Amino acid sequence: MIKIGITGTHGVGKTTLARKLAWMIQQQCGMSAGLVTEIARTCKFKLNHEATPRAQQWLFHRQFVAEIDYGAECHALVCDRTVIDPLAYAQVNGMHELVHSCMPTALAWMETYDALIFMVPNGKPIVEDGFRDTDPVWQLRVNGVIAGWLDAWSLPVRSLTLEQADDLTLEYWAASAADGPARLREAMGCQPLGDCEDKSMPSLDEILNGPDAFRCERFGTRMLRKRCVERQKERNGSYSNAPRWPECQGCPQGKQILDESLAHKGKEQKAMTRQLCKVEGCEYVAKARGFCGKHYDAWRAGRLDGFGPFIPLTKETEADPGSSSRLERIPRCG
Repeated sequence: MIKIGITGTHGVGKTTLARKLAWMIQQQCGMSAGLVTEIARTCKFKLNHEATPRAQQWLFHRQFVAEIDYGAECHALVCDRTVIDPLAYAQVNGMHELVHSCMPTALAWMETYDALIFMVPNGKPIVEDGFRDTDPVWQLRVNGVIAGWLDAWSLPVRSLTLEQADDLTLEYWAASAADGPARLREAMGCQPLGDCEDKSMPSLDEILNGPDAFRCERFGTRMLRKRCVERQKERNGSYSNAPRWPECQGCPQGKQILDESLAHKGKEQKAMTRQLCKVEGCEYVAKARGFCGKHYDAWRAGRLDGFGPFIPLTKETEADPGSSSRLERIPRCG
């Protein structure tokens, strides 16, 4: 089965895109295509600004159930929303403990999507339908959280507005679905981290729980350190005058990670410029005449195999390290 997840804030055209894409897959490929509609419209709890942890938990778990149920009846499944969408709204509402407890399960489930589409706001007013919140600030806050998570996880997606998803593009994607998930990802420009012939490649969850990741307090999720460093450089104007991540402005945690990265990079560059001892296999820094201290003393005493005799340096003469003398060999450093 092929499963396509469409994520993004409200009022950006996810439902419209999902319906058109599911219909085109069925028409173009002759495959049975299922559509997981927006679960929130069947929720009996209050949502948007008045949402409670129970409401977000209900939406989170119902998304799993719906995808499993519909997936058992079709060859292709298009999901209007993904499992991280309810958590994004919970994050904006300040339900950080709920997000923290549900995030490991959500990360593992994100790898089940064969392709991800991230719908972004197009700047137009939200259409009033009696259900969606029409506050543009609220819309952008949710969009920022989802974008921040996808970027923090280094999870490739196809990001576009509804206007960019024209019929010709959708027909091309739908026709590619008949050739399998790999061809669909290629057509859409998506390649999930887990899609690799090397089965030893770590999963997304393993990467985010590894030594190169940390817990970002600003976004309430695990993030790769290199992503945080890139955001801090954008904030400081190193990449552009208009940073893409205004949420990272004034983040003390991000500043600390950037400082640590710069300090570590400076140490690496310094280590690359150091000259090591010329004796093969020795990893100590050269201090005199290309030798470390121990090998220099052995060379002066004539106990170092493979190098010529010690000759004091003067203005007229230099030592000849190429000459050979078969003397008693001493143990190497390290």
